[in-house]
Amino acid sequence: MAICVDWQIRKLCEEQAMIQPFDPALINPASIDVRFGQHVIPEGGTEPSLVGESGYELGPGEFILAETLEVIRTPRHCALQFLLKSSVARLGVQHLLSGYADPSFTGRLTLQLKNVNSRTPRVLYPGQRIGQLVVHKLDSWCEVDYSQRVDSHYKDQPGVVPSWLEQKK
Repeated sequence: MAICVDWQIRKLCEEQAMIQPFDPALINPASIDVRFGQHVIPEGGTEPSLVGESGYELGPGEFILAETLEVIRTPRHCALQFLLKSSVARLGVQHLLSGYADPSFTGRLTLQLKNVNSRTPRVLYPGQRIGQLVVHKLDSWCEVDYSQRVDSHYKDQPGVVPSWLEQKK
C-alpha cells in the first residue's frame, strides 16, 4: 500500500470524480483537505439540522455528528483516511477515530466531533477546512468492495447519518 501524492490525488479527482466539488487549491503534498458541511446532528438527536452562515457553536464538552461539504467517491483501488486539521485540533476540537472510507464508498463523510475545552465554545463554519483525506493506493483490488457488501450500513449516505446501532432500536 502506498500513499498518493499531490499529482496522483489531482488525477483521481479529475478523472474519477473522487471528491466533488473538486477544488485543486485543497490539495496538499500527500492529502486533500475537506470542508465542514451544512448539517449537524447534536448529541441525542436523530435528524440533521442546518448550520447557518454564522456557523455552529460547539459548546464545551459537546459532541456532534457533522458532514463533509464534499461528496466522496472512493476509487475501487484506494482507501481514504480522514484526519482532523491540526489547526482545528489546536482549538480543542477532537475527531473520534473512525474516519475511514473503504474502496467504492460513496457519500459525504460523517464526522464525530467533540469540543474537549471545559469553558470555551468553538464555532465551526460551513466551508471551513475541517480535515484532510490521505489516499492509500492498495496493492491489489479487493474481491468485494464497500458497494457490494450487504452489511454496508452507510452506502450512498447523502449527508450526516447517525449510527445504524441507534436506528435498530
